[in-house]
Amino acid sequence: MTNLVLVECKGRINIVQNAASRRAKTGDTQGALSWAARQVSPRDKALALTGVADGILSHNEPKKP
Repeated sequence: MTNLVLVECKGRINIVQNAASRRAKTGDTQGALSWAARQVSPRDKALALTGVADGILSHNEPKKP
């Protein structure tokens, strides 16, 4: 994700949130949080943490029959 600086604002929001969310959905919450903490921009860090929260909630949802 070193090229995030080159991504426009709207796309960047989706990339940061989705990347963190996907990692947390797999159960790798520690890895997702670690990645979020490494974000330099406070905004990117907040977006990543939002994605982690979404991933945790999705991972813990009961499976639909």
